Amino acid sequence: MTEPHPRRQTLRHRCGRPAVPARRRSHDRRTNRASGFVLAGLLVVLAQSVSTGQVRDRASRDAALGTASISGRVVTGSPPNPLSDADLTVYGQVGRVPASARTDADGRYTIRDLPAGLYTVTARRGGYLQLQYGQLRSFEPGTPLQLDAGDTLTGVDFQLPRGAVLTGTVFDQHGQPAAGVRVAAQRYQFVSGRWDMVGIGRDDSTDDRGVYRLFGLPPGDYYVEASPRLTTSDPTRSGSTYYPNSADLGSAQRVSLRAAQERLGIDVSLAFSNTARVSGRVVDARGLPLASARSVSLVARSPSGRRNRSAPIQPDGSFVIEGVPPGEFTLYANTPATEGPVQFAMADLLMSGSDREQVVLRTTTGATATGTIAVAGGIDVPFLPDDLQLFTMPMGFAGVPAGRGIGQVKQDWSFEIHGMGDAQLIRLLGLPDGWELDAVLLNGQDITDQPVHLPAGRATGEFRVVVTDNATRLHATIVDDAGRPVTDCRVVIFAADETRWAYPSRFVRAVRPDQHGTIDVRGLPTEHYLAFAAPGIERGSETNPEFLDRISRTAASFTLGAGETRELTIAVSEPQ
Repeated sequence: MTEPHPRRQTLRHRCGRPAVPARRRSHDRRTNRASGFVLAGLLVVLAQSVSTGQVRDRASRDAALGTASISGRVVTGSPPNPLSDADLTVYGQVGRVPASARTDADGRYTIRDLPAGLYTVTARRGGYLQLQYGQLRSFEPGTPLQLDAGDTLTGVDFQLPRGAVLTGTVFDQHGQPAAGVRVAAQRYQFVSGRWDMVGIGRDDSTDDRGVYRLFGLPPGDYYVEASPRLTTSDPTRSGSTYYPNSADLGSAQRVSLRAAQERLGIDVSLAFSNTARVSGRVVDARGLPLASARSVSLVARSPSGRRNRSAPIQPDGSFVIEGVPPGEFTLYANTPATEGPVQFAMADLLMSGSDREQVVLRTTTGATATGTIAVAGGIDVPFLPDDLQLFTMPMGFAGVPAGRGIGQVKQDWSFEIHGMGDAQLIRLLGLPDGWELDAVLLNGQDITDQPVHLPAGRATGEFRVVVTDNATRLHATIVDDAGRPVTDCRVVIFAADETRWAYPSRFVRAVRPDQHGTIDVRGLPTEHYLAFAAPGIERGSETNPEFLDRISRTAASFTLGAGETRELTIAVSEPQ
């Protein structure tokens, strides 16, 4: 973080101790928490009654305007110099519109009119690393900031270092500079339930000298991928090449970057690869060309580093995808949600270097699920039906967006979810802070964490999506060996039962302590849990069962009952 400005008290992170903001408080945080606990105790639990709720007036719901603010300074270099025109963005809870500001000539910014809540602050400027406030390592989240109504939080400062740079020349198979080749920096990491290649920073295209330059990269290990433009007249039909000259990711070399380092001479010689062509037609259920589907896409089913490919659909429904390497893929197409009922189609392909022709994607509108939103106890709710949106998602990693149903809630709290593929979980967006999804019922049976198997074209009713504000709550303080609160860590909360770890899981959460070294986790299902806190836990690690198994051996244990609030102290561990 920055050195203290002589006229301002700053937030600091030293030895893992919490950052203490300079702030004006409108009321005591402990009073707020106590009031929340009393309210939770007065609510009627789901076991007593489940019914549709009554809606409070929107005007009264929105009457309280945000009164909190966040301000600070962005600098760079040593000694620190102000960084003007840096963009600051404040992200709050899901569904809340981000607030933003830009630094002035002195590097200062202020973001006002924020409602009470938990926020992250991100700073970015071209050529510099993008950082969240409190972020000390790459690929980790920063420290969230807890704001009460009327708080003025100052000293939310950033020191943005220059990003690292990778640059070099791409040569074709004849040793000549290759122009117009797309070059990307990728990182192999665990994300969304599997190991995968993730693009970092912006791609670049080689100039007339075959030169590329990738900038603004955080420190870490990267694979450099060069992908020539594919044309039907390309006799070599070369696919991607990984530095220095391998068509196979397993034989590629990683490039290590230190903070702000510039690595020169990372040259790539394009390698010949036995790629193939996939061609066919996209048609509707009647076999007619599907004019409203604009493109088809090919997504690798295994984490091989293969870049997704796509191609336009012609008026007669035909398509051609060039340069497909060997591997397992899913081919899919779907129509825009803005043009009537969504139609989609998917097919699994095993490519081995030979062309696949006359592939037919026949679309469907999927299945339809209908039901009602129910509220525990029939109490008044601080949201309206049109605030909510239902969606579906498959279990496990899914890089294919087709078949994910969407649905809106009507004024009578009934809903319809259209465009569902097979084996989908039903989830809900738009609930305000303090409200959680409690259960998804089908004919009275709890299927909250079980994929729904609905054949295409089938409509099924009797769904009941239950929400509650009597959800569980875990409030914990993270401490070091001396009992001092710690902010520089991540906390993973996960079910002790390993069968609950399959991605995406409601029984696994990863959070970062706020500026006071505390976490406030709401809405975990009733279960026996483990808690582990340590610095250096990257995003996505919590979706890795092997990682969860490893940390389970030293994690703290606790149980959450229905509607229970638990207060814990969690000791921080060594990095894993």
